[in-house]
Amino acid sequence: MKTSCRLFALLLVALLLISMGSPALAADYTRFSQTKTGISNDRTILLRANPDPSAQEDNIIKTLSGVRGEAFELLGESGDFYYARYDGAEGFVRKQDFDIAEASASPSPTPTPTPTPKPSYSAFSSPKEGTATDSAIWMRATASADGEIVKKLSGVRGEVFELLGESGDWYYARYDGTEGFVRKQDFTLPGQTPAPASQPSGDKWGKIQVDGTKINHTIYCNAISGNDYKYNKSYYNIFSMTNYSSQVTVLMGHNMRKSAGSSRGMFHDLHHVQNAFLGKSKCESCGRRCSGAKTEIFDIDYQGYSKWQLLCFYETPSSGSYNVLVNTATNTGSPSSWLSTQYSNARNSSYKGMVVDDSGTGSDRLMVLITCGDKYGSSSTSRLYMVLKAVS
Repeated sequence: MKTSCRLFALLLVALLLISMGSPALAADYTRFSQTKTGISNDRTILLRANPDPSAQEDNIIKTLSGVRGEAFELLGESGDFYYARYDGAEGFVRKQDFDIAEASASPSPTPTPTPTPKPSYSAFSSPKEGTATDSAIWMRATASADGEIVKKLSGVRGEVFELLGESGDWYYARYDGTEGFVRKQDFTLPGQTPAPASQPSGDKWGKIQVDGTKINHTIYCNAISGNDYKYNKSYYNIFSMTNYSSQVTVLMGHNMRKSAGSSRGMFHDLHHVQNAFLGKSKCESCGRRCSGAKTEIFDIDYQGYSKWQLLCFYETPSSGSYNVLVNTATNTGSPSSWLSTQYSNARNSSYKGMVVDDSGTGSDRLMVLITCGDKYGSSSTSRLYMVLKAVS
C-alpha cells in the first residue's frame, strides 16, 4: 500500500514538472501534413499569440528584426496566418510576409529535356545600358507584376543592367548572368531622367500602415493645391503637402491627443515608434506600452512603392520648432541638401532623435511624416519628423 502511494505521489510530481516546462497551448490552427519552409520577405516579423493582426502587447510573443531572407519552419495555418517556428520561438505570422520554398523532390529518372520557351519580348537591335534607380530590383520570368520571381536583387541602385528588349512597361534585362523582366520605371537610360509616377485619379493618393501601431490610414491629396480635403478644414485626415510626383514627399498628420488611444489617433503612434527605438517603455501621453512598435519598414502604398525604410527621426523642442517645420516642409527642391539636414537634425542631442539607416542619398525617393510633439509646450507647431526612403 505504501509503495502504491509513493508511486502515485511520484507520478503527480512528474506530471507537475512536465506541465511547468511545457509551452502554453497555441491558438487553434490546421497543422500541415508535412512541415513547410517559408522565406521571410520582410525585415521585421511579429510572432503573434493569435491569428489576428492585432499588435497589442498581449498578442505579441516576439518581435524579430533583420530577418528578411531567413527561413522559418511553417507548422500549419489559420486564415491569413501561418503558425511558425523560428530560433526556438513559435507563433502566428502573416502569410503575406513569406514566400514558400520549393520542397526538394525525390530522385527520379531524368526526363527527356524539352526546350525552354523563350520569353516573349521585342528585342532591341542592339543591347542598351540601363541604370537602376531603385536599390531593390526583382527580375521576373514574365512581363507582369504577378510573374514568377527569377531573382531578387538588393543594393543595386546605380548598377548598370544590359537591356535586351522590352514588353509594355517592362524591359528584358541581363545582370550578373541572370536574365528576366524588370520594371521600366526603375531604370534610366543614358541622357534620360526618371518619369514621374502617375497620379491616381480622385483625392485618395495612397495608404499607410505601420506594424506595431494603430496607424492604418488613407493618404489624401495635396492639401496646398486644394481639391476636397484641406489642412485647415479637418483634423481627421493625413495629407500629402507636396505634388504626387515630388521626389521628396511631405505627409502631415495630427496626434489628436485627446483621442490618442482610439482609431482617430492618426499619427500619434509615431511617438510609440520613436520611444521603442529610444528605449522608452511607455508613451508619455496615452500611457500605452511602446516595445512592439520598433519597426524599420513602413507599409506605404505611394508612388508605385509599398515598402519604405526608416532612415532617421527627431523631435524638436518647442523653441525654434516653426523654423524647422518650414524648412523641412518647403525646402525640398534639392533632395541631397534636404536629406543632409534631416540626418543632422536626427543627430542633434537635444532633438530626441536617432539615425536608423544612413544609406539614404539624394537620388532616393524620399518621404517625411510630420506630427505634433509629445508635449505642446508654448507652441502647437508640429515637432516630430520621421524620414524614409522607398525600397520596393
